[in-house]
Amino acid sequence: MTVPLVICVGNPYRRDDGVGLAVMAALPSGAAAVEASGEPAERLNLWAGARRVVLVDAMSTGAEPGTVHVLACREGRWDTAAPAATASTHGLGVAEAIGLGKTLGGLPPDIVLIGVEVADTSHGVGLSDRVAAAVPEAAAAAALAGGER
Repeated sequence: MTVPLVICVGNPYRRDDGVGLAVMAALPSGAAAVEASGEPAERLNLWAGARRVVLVDAMSTGAEPGTVHVLACREGRWDTAAPAATASTHGLGVAEAIGLGKTLGGLPPDIVLIGVEVADTSHGVGLSDRVAAAVPEAAAAAALAGGER
């Protein structure tokens, strides 16, 4: 059985941008989860050799804060054309990391993005109420996405 790697991206000093770390804390014990800062090169190193990766990150698509997006990328192609795939709160986000991994030949064949729509990424600590309320749903989605298919 392949144990998927769960990469939880976040900056706890930029309010809702820390949601990935809150989801990591809410994952069931036994999940192979690691914390990441959001740098694409860091993700490439973390997912090197993995067959299945679940990325948990903050997103900003214009949807209601706290909305949980679940998007799959298989063999470098998104299952949907949803703009959420490119709506990172980082300068270089998930789409860029996937593009770089594809170019360099280091892309896991199966990636699932669990994105939580943010309300506030200003400097400070603590999630907004609506984003904090979405953490259990995002953790459940990450756990489900990490299961064998």
